Amino acid sequence: MRTVTCGSEYLNQNSRRLHFGFGDSPLVDSLTVDWPSGNHTLLANPAVDVVHHLMENDGNGDVLTFGCTYPVACNFLPSAEVDNGSCDFACACGEGTVWDNIAMKCVAQCTADQDGDGQIGTGDLILFLTFFGDTCE
Repeated sequence: MRTVTCGSEYLNQNSRRLHFGFGDSPLVDSLTVDWPSGNHTLLANPAVDVVHHLMENDGNGDVLTFGCTYPVACNFLPSAEVDNGSCDFACACGEGTVWDNIAMKCVAQCTADQDGDGQIGTGDLILFLTFFGDTCE
């Protein structure tokens, strides 16, 4: 039988699923999750070869509310106690720009706007001419 303790040093925000291998051991005594907030979750005698869905609680057994905790985000959830990375900032973009989830910033919607100022002007033409005639590789 084995006991597993999972602390914040094993967790990251990129993966919400952790996989543990115990070789030929058919049983686990307990699984303890030490959440980054300082709370703990204990799972006694968890079944093996199954997926367990665990949610952080506040230490009193009450489940915490996860959501967007940034007030400037479009989907801000006032009742959220823990940020889950779902914030959408598209409403923060100005005219002529859209939110780019990869770049995590507002970008020009018009592809002819080479300098990203929201307008097509001489600066865009100069940038275009700078690369005119180059060979694509």
